[in-house]
Formats: sequence, C-alpha cells, structure tokens
Amino acid sequence: HKQSQWHTDRELLDWLRGLKPWEFEKYIAELFTKLGYKSTVTGGGYDKGIDIIAEKDGLKHYIQCKKYITSTVGVSEIRDFYGAIADHLAQAKGFFITTNNFTLEAERFAEDKPIELIDGYKLIKYIRHSEKSK
Repeated sequence: HKQSQWHTDRELLDWLRGLKPWEFEKYIAELFTKLGYKSTVTGGGYDKGIDIIAEKDGLKHYIQCKKYITSTVGVSEIRDFYGAIADHLAQAKGFFITTNNFTLEAERFAEDKPIELIDGYKLIKYIRHSEKSK
C-alpha cells in the first residue's frame, strides 16, 4: 500500500491511530527499515516495553510504540521504558513513539536521557522523510 494515498498529515495520523497495536508496531518497524535500520518486532515477549529492536552501525536501539488516540504518554510510562532499556544502552538510544503526545513531565524526564520522544506530528515528519529517501 502506498503512503501517498494520504494527502494531509491529519489523514495519515488518523489512519495510524486506527491501526491495531500490532499493526502499528509492524508499520514502525518498516518505517525504521526504510530509514536504514535493521528492524525486528519483538512480539511483546521481550523486555517489558520494548516492541522493536532497530540495529544500525552495530548498535541496537530500542523502540516502544503506543498507539493512543486520546491518551497522552505520561512520565511513568517513560520511566518504565527507561528502566527496561537502561542496562542495554551503551551508545544506543531508545525511541518512544506515540500517535498522540507526551505530557510535559514525560518530556522533562527524557530530556537528559538517551530517549527520543516521537509524538504524532514528529512521527509524520519521519514518515514523510522516509518517503523522500526511497
């Protein structure tokens, strides 16, 4: 399926929010593959909160996906994710991706950590970028 069928970012975001959680994870793994990572969906059986492992330049990066429509991602979720990945991170980083957004507290907590918070609008930017880099 071609992404270009969504004319506006809004339509694309609505489509993403309509996916089932496992479809969203698969989509994010494909997105990271397009962005040059070797991505594997862990299928939830891995460490708590790690949905995808994305490898690039010999480093493993850890991704958690939260497909939210109205819920915002709070600090406790970021804290749990950080707890799950902290031991794994040497030079790698974590990505927390949501289709909605993060609370200010969550953003503050992640500020000095190797975690990139990707909200709905930032996610759209990543997707648009991946379409161009084909």
